[in-house]
Amino acid sequence: MREGSSIVNAIMRRTTCAFAVYLQCGVAFAASYQDQVFDPVVSFVMLGAMAVFAWAFLALRKLTRSESKARQRLSELEVRLNEAE
Repeated sequence: MREGSSIVNAIMRRTTCAFAVYLQCGVAFAASYQDQVFDPVVSFVMLGAMAVFAWAFLALRKLTRSESKARQRLSELEVRLNEAE
């Protein structure tokens, strides 16, 4: 369980570092070139929103799986209890 979350956290950290470097390099480049179509801040925010959406989707899937396993375990324990009675 922890392995998956640590992998996701590592990916998020590396992605954040890459975009931080990209945004810092963009400041030096902006003095000589103005592109009104591409805004690095908006792009970073949009990418962050997509990353949060993907993380929420994966977390929801993980919770759904654990809930179904817990329900299955509960039904097995109820069967064992009925047999014991």
